[in-house]
Amino acid sequence: MPIRKKMPILRCFLLLCLINCFVISPSSAQDEPPPVKSRAAVLPLAMNQSLKVGGGVTLASLIGESLTESGLYELVKGEALLRNLGEQANIDLGCHEVACLEKMIKLLRLDRIISGELTIVEVEGVVPLYQLKIVSVDSNGKKIEYNGETAGQEDEFLEFLYDRIDELLITPFKPEPKIILTEGDLEIDSRPRAAVVFLDDEMVGKTPLKLAKVKAGEHNVKLSLAGFEEWHKAFHLAGGEKKIIIGELIEELGVINLETEPSGGKVFLNGELMGETPLRLEIPAGGYNLEISRNNYDNHRQKIEVTANAVIEQKITLLYGISDA
Repeated sequence: MPIRKKMPILRCFLLLCLINCFVISPSSAQDEPPPVKSRAAVLPLAMNQSLKVGGGVTLASLIGESLTESGLYELVKGEALLRNLGEQANIDLGCHEVACLEKMIKLLRLDRIISGELTIVEVEGVVPLYQLKIVSVDSNGKKIEYNGETAGQEDEFLEFLYDRIDELLITPFKPEPKIILTEGDLEIDSRPRAAVVFLDDEMVGKTPLKLAKVKAGEHNVKLSLAGFEEWHKAFHLAGGEKKIIIGELIEELGVINLETEPSGGKVFLNGELMGETPLRLEIPAGGYNLEISRNNYDNHRQKIEVTANAVIEQKITLLYGISDA
């Protein structure tokens, strides 16, 4: 066989080898270099009150975390570092002016710098409100201020960042759920003590008295002690309240009008000199030993019962005799 007849086979073989050398495998086509991340820094937010959210995470830290999670930014960390560099360049980290932020961008060789303002407004009796504004400046001097509804300045990342911060800010400003308490505690006492206690017309004990788990609402308490006027009080007991009630009891009094013939007799009640006849006495209700004495007359002795809110009239004729009064 002539050698020229083998040439087509050799040529095909060489052609296949050449093609195989230049074919790019599928795996190598998919291996693309990772995107270059932009350098960014977050300055402390200007705030009119200190506030931590999300278990103590500061707002500046939250913005930094969001930048990192986006995968688009390399975060320049360290507030102390930023502050030192800012002081060296005579730059205030709290500034929001474009010129000031541009200086910081050039100093740190950044692509973007983010700061913001948070204003908390407190109104008495109303849940506090807040206003949030995020400020971004890039290396080209473009400034964006986003407050959640800024028109004409579209930036998907800032919108995402604002929404995330706004979601966490809601929690500190939500009114705490109210726990409605339906019971309270009472402590009832009186002067003097040992008065019978009636709560809403039901006898519940004697003073001093402690009552737990009393239904919240309107109530009436009555204190009763022999020889004293009844004591009443209407009151409101709030849920969870511990109320102390002390009743000052007033003695019940009766009246004795004493006259003697002749007058000038010395009057003793239970051995205590009260005065000379004619005599009017207002004294607590109860029993007493009455004694009247006068020179040259026999002493007069008797028991007397004084009734509350009643008047006793006594006219006594003294018997002439020998007395040491």
